[in-house]
Amino acid sequence: MIKLENLFCGYGKKTVLKGLNLEVRTGGFAALIGPNGSGKTTLVRTMSGLLTPQKGKVIFDGKDVNKMPHKELAKKIAVMTQAQTLTAPFCVEEFVLLGRIPYWGRFQVVEDKKDIELVERVLSRTGISHLRQRPLKELSGGERQLANLARALAQEPDLLLLDEPTAHLDIGHQVQIMDLVRDLNDKGLTIVAVLHDLNLASLYCQKLILLSDGKIQKVGSATDVLEQEVINKVYGTSITIRQDPVTSLPFVFPVH
Repeated sequence: MIKLENLFCGYGKKTVLKGLNLEVRTGGFAALIGPNGSGKTTLVRTMSGLLTPQKGKVIFDGKDVNKMPHKELAKKIAVMTQAQTLTAPFCVEEFVLLGRIPYWGRFQVVEDKKDIELVERVLSRTGISHLRQRPLKELSGGERQLANLARALAQEPDLLLLDEPTAHLDIGHQVQIMDLVRDLNDKGLTIVAVLHDLNLASLYCQKLILLSDGKIQKVGSATDVLEQEVINKVYGTSITIRQDPVTSLPFVFPVH
């Protein structure tokens, strides 16, 4: 379980997150939604321990994230960033192996048998075994994001934080990524994802967390959060919401 207690956080003297209180239970799948600049990425960085709160705490499994040793934290929490950030001069297999660094001993500089076996599993699990020797720079956006996910899974985390996992991807790769993430969640992995697509959030996530101006505006199921008046106000736009005839979940349509 990850819990925010009166969390304030930002950059320098600028406060982005303002008094957040939130709980995501073990095995949950939550989406962080909200307009650009609402604090979603800052929240992911704070939950992962990359940013130190100005005030308040992030508690994971009963421990203050900012007081946990870095190696222990990296074994518990993995972060998957956007695909276009992958510019390192590695092939896919080498990149995925980086996820094993938290488990290496003080003087270990090469992978062991367990590392190799685990990387084999996550490459297979994400469907990119055939890309193992391909340089990252030669991958498509969707392939890069799958490699990104494989590296995160190589950490064997209890909590997976996703920062816009479907950004800049075509619909086929969006569905592939989200189906895979949901399957991981079904197997017990706790997931918090930043999603811009409200319909993907509605379709895949158990809980939606609506942020605006660094504050939580609403938390609940897609049916609870995706209300026309609330979304129009927070996003400053005009949308209509209908019930999906297949899933019965709310579906958002722009109004022209």
